[in-house]
Amino acid sequence: MAALTIPAKAKRDTLKAVNHQLATERVSAPSPTTFISTHTTQQLIQGHYQAALQQAHALQAPAPIKHQIHAQVSRRVSQQVRQANRALTHTVRGIHRDAKRQLTRAFIRPYQLAIPFAGLMLSVLFLFKSRHRYHRQLATRTE
Repeated sequence: MAALTIPAKAKRDTLKAVNHQLATERVSAPSPTTFISTHTTQQLIQGHYQAALQQAHALQAPAPIKHQIHAQVSRRVSQQVRQANRALTHTVRGIHRDAKRQLTRAFIRPYQLAIPFAGLMLSVLFLFKSRHRYHRQLATRTE
């Protein structure tokens, strides 16, 4: 039986959902855990079942044999769909986590760069204040 891969439609739907979530900034909403729907799973089972019947030359086989083939195909496709959903969930969570981390860094970075300049400006300010006090003290002494 051919290995089941994630359908291109599921990839597109997942990418669209991630992009939509990032665009609408709903980062607190939980991400879905089922990317390949039950309807799509049933379609995959039917497609692989038909392929298995043709591959085994069992199109004219009795009903119990067809039922056994269908059960095996159904079990294997369901397992692979669960694995694909788990992998997609893990990937989406990773993308979500990395995007959130990068957005946080992007907004904090200018402030991190500005702190040394703010410190320098404050030191210059205190330098001028103390110089002004010194000149005032000199002026009061000479009077």
